[in-house]
Amino acid sequence: TLTVTLNGVAPTGGRSVLVLSGAPGVVVASASVLVQAGSTSGETQLVTRSVTASTNVLVFAMRSGIYKTTTITVTP
Repeated sequence: TLTVTLNGVAPTGGRSVLVLSGAPGVVVASASVLVQAGSTSGETQLVTRSVTASTNVLVFAMRSGIYKTTTITVTP
């Protein structure tokens, strides 16, 4: 599970945050996460593919020109 956390509460209608994987052949991320109105975070599931060795993958979250990254490690 990937949790996206905003600096403040999402406005009426919610806030959509784009989520991308740096290695879509290893980690598949949904196109976006919707943070519900009045909330500060939203979640999405990441799907991992089989690997033969431990693999670090960058996951990007972007909104309005601001982006954050995190690294996840996929193990065999």
